[in-house]
Amino acid sequence: MADTRIIDWSGFASGNFRTLDLEHPALAARVLRPWVGKRLLINISIFRKRRSLQQNRYMWGPFITCVRTWLLEKDGHAPSKEGVYVRLREIVGHEVRIEKILGKDTISMTGKSFSQMNTVEFNEAIEFLREWFRLKGCDIPEPKGDCLWSDYAEEYD
Repeated sequence: MADTRIIDWSGFASGNFRTLDLEHPALAARVLRPWVGKRLLINISIFRKRRSLQQNRYMWGPFITCVRTWLLEKDGHAPSKEGVYVRLREIVGHEVRIEKILGKDTISMTGKSFSQMNTVEFNEAIEFLREWFRLKGCDIPEPKGDCLWSDYAEEYD
């Protein structure tokens, strides 16, 4: 029977793209030994830490949705999720500019995006934003679990 395991491994493409430099090569040699000399199907994608996926789920899920819902209840209308995201970046001190790129107006922002922040930076930004909105009457739940909507279901039942 053919080996059908799928193994995710991180590494870097070489400058000439003839080789891949796998992280933890000694462990890779041990784990991948059965496949030496075999033709492999290699799927390549940008490496994303699970933490940044959780941060993205929290930011684009409960956080932005709570802000939009609050604005809708308060003002009768709410900006798009992207509009709220841009405003959040402004609140934490990032400069937002409109630049012409290939003849089109394009939003450009200084500073790290929320998913690029390390855990400490992200938590500090979230706490600052939660407090900023709390003072205006919008309570945003803390991050919990994997930041899936199901993690917040009891708060909205």
